[in-house]
Amino acid sequence: MWRDSLDSILGASYSKPLIFAFCSTPAIVLTWGGVRSGLDPEFTEAAVRHTGEWTLKLLILTLAVTPLRRLTGLSSLIQFRRMLGLFAFSYGCLHVLAWQLTHHLPGVAQFKAWNLRLAFLALVLMIPLAVTSTAGSIQRLGSRRWRMLHTLIYVSTILGYVHYCGIGKSGMAKATTVGGILAVLLILRFLPIKNS
Repeated sequence: MWRDSLDSILGASYSKPLIFAFCSTPAIVLTWGGVRSGLDPEFTEAAVRHTGEWTLKLLILTLAVTPLRRLTGLSSLIQFRRMLGLFAFSYGCLHVLAWQLTHHLPGVAQFKAWNLRLAFLALVLMIPLAVTSTAGSIQRLGSRRWRMLHTLIYVSTILGYVHYCGIGKSGMAKATTVGGILAVLLILRFLPIKNS
């Protein structure tokens, strides 16, 4: 059966390293770009944008794991959720760091205070999720409290999306597409799904 075959591929020993490589690639590319450019203002401003976009992308991918698992019956997908979430947090930290290095430079776009506060709050809400991402944390908190705590990822992702739209550089079509995907994931979160 195709589902069992695909599930075994996803559960293979090489699948996690592949996902790790996928998530690491943007950071490696940015690091190489920084070395080549000497961290000039143009590069650092691009680094702020790219790290922010990858934070949101990885948050959305993290949210997509459970609905995809429930819809397809591919139980092996769940093993990637923690890694995706931790990478999202890491890129969020890089995003804040890159902004700290660039916001004072002339010519760098300035953002409204409310938008910056939303971004900072989104990152702060991710901290307890990163800290409690281990299996030991589930045992200490109990699965029910752990699941309730980790619903903060929805709040963090929504705040991140509003921040993303508030910057105004993504374009209406792209922002609408991202918003549509996020809306579908939020709807699926509360819909009972039965595997066929």
